[in-house]
Amino acid sequence: MRRIICIIGKSGAGKDTALAELLKRNKQDIRPVVTYTTRPRRSSEADGREYYFVDDEVFAKLKEQNKIIESRTYHTFKGDWTYFTCESCFTDGQYNVMIATPEAVDKLCGYFGEEEIHVIFLTLDNKKRLLRCIDREEAQAKPDYSEVCRRYLADDRDFADEQINKYKNIYRVDTDDDISNIADKILDVIKSIG
Repeated sequence: MRRIICIIGKSGAGKDTALAELLKRNKQDIRPVVTYTTRPRRSSEADGREYYFVDDEVFAKLKEQNKIIESRTYHTFKGDWTYFTCESCFTDGQYNVMIATPEAVDKLCGYFGEEEIHVIFLTLDNKKRLLRCIDREEAQAKPDYSEVCRRYLADDRDFADEQINKYKNIYRVDTDDDISNIADKILDVIKSIG
């Protein structure tokens, strides 16, 4: 049995930080799902940890082989970036925890069935999220504030109430707290799934 937990949230809500804290606690039954992207790697990222960083040619080959469950392409100021998930990203018998978008959750529900997918929606005040995104961008070698703005505005559409409220198994966690407490809340949700 595959138990798939999708952590979703708007940019700056703390998805990467929360997942990293969960993994630091070394819960043996929690396994991170590493998906793929064609976007450039950030200076703080490692291949195979946050994503498998591949080029458009690898994406096209996997698509041709029908190995992709879901994919989405963002038209950024730096070019098209594709993110995608393959069935090989998941394992049986563990909690497969991944960061996802609502679009990805929809496709995973269609592929595995709605009962298999559990959504943890991380929330945070809009001002605090924007400040986190700006701080994160400032740490990059070449900050791109236009991309921060694009993502911030796109989140209003992608995380509209009608999109989020349709999920059968959804749990909300406010991330305006210490990371240790946030991780505890997420672990409580995971334990409740069984």
